[in-house]
Amino acid sequence: VCSSDLFELTEGQKRTIYDINQDIDRTEKGRFSSSPQPYTMARLVQGDVGSGKTLTAFFACLRIIDWGGQCAILAPTELLARQHAENAAKLLAPLDVNLAFLTGNLKAAGRGPLLQALKEGTIHIVIGTHALFSRNVQYKDLHLAVIDEQHRFGVLQRNAILEKGRQPIPNTDNYAVPALLMLSATPIPRTLALTVFGDLDVSVIKTMPQGRKPIKTYLTRMGNEQNVYEY
Repeated sequence: VCSSDLFELTEGQKRTIYDINQDIDRTEKGRFSSSPQPYTMARLVQGDVGSGKTLTAFFACLRIIDWGGQCAILAPTELLARQHAENAAKLLAPLDVNLAFLTGNLKAAGRGPLLQALKEGTIHIVIGTHALFSRNVQYKDLHLAVIDEQHRFGVLQRNAILEKGRQPIPNTDNYAVPALLMLSATPIPRTLALTVFGDLDVSVIKTMPQGRKPIKTYLTRMGNEQNVYEY
């Protein structure tokens, strides 16, 4: 690794990764517990664009892989999914993590072998769009679903990806479901309400990594739409 590739995590990232690891360890230890309501991680990571939320999600995936599970990273657009896949390849491929990129536009010639590898469990992390929860996609052991820009997905869509990893717990009437990690710079009111009532834990990354350009926010008035469109 070149020295120019090295960087220090921010305090917000470190704290978030610690919280996620604690959640994952608790989830995995109780995954097939006979407890009536085994703990399952449901956490929102909130932070401005460029704060490093995606990197914390990659660390979460590494923790899940250590436990022997698979991970799915869901993005709302193919462009964003491809960006995540390229970053993951750069950071995680050297660690012998097997990655895959899956969208609805993937041609049949490459789609078949990818789906078979996903079903057999040789793929550790799959990154893609809505195709990740399409009917013909099967996972061997999905333990973590990461949903980026969670406000772009509906409740049924989020549940659809979680159902892909739903497994019956032996000798009980309960099911083990994947841990859920949601990323957002702009969480919708419903998401914030879930944090208030304890259905969703939240980690906030307040500081930016070194070298990031400051974010500029502008307010435009009605009648000046053309200026926004041109920008």
